[in-house]
Amino acid sequence: RWHNDRAKIALHPLIGAAEGCFVLSMDGRRLFSGNRRLTVFSGREAAQHFLDMLHIDDFEPGEATDDVPECEDRHHCLHLDRSGQLAVCPVKR
Repeated sequence: RWHNDRAKIALHPLIGAAEGCFVLSMDGRRLFSGNRRLTVFSGREAAQHFLDMLHIDDFEPGEATDDVPECEDRHHCLHLDRSGQLAVCPVKR
């Protein structure tokens, strides 16, 4: 299980065009994928699943933000697929 008294994990809801999506931060720094794209979770359940996979249960609600546009190609967007697994979001066209 994750536990670190010094690190602060926060789950931030997105508002505006990306409402319903979330981003994670650790000590105020957002989570990015290996290719330097912001990781955006489509739905709280997807973010919770990611945290559960890492055995992180010590996190707090973060401040809402509207500075992230819709989940699109320039972000690494993850959602829960029909089988309940994390998957890359379908590209909106």
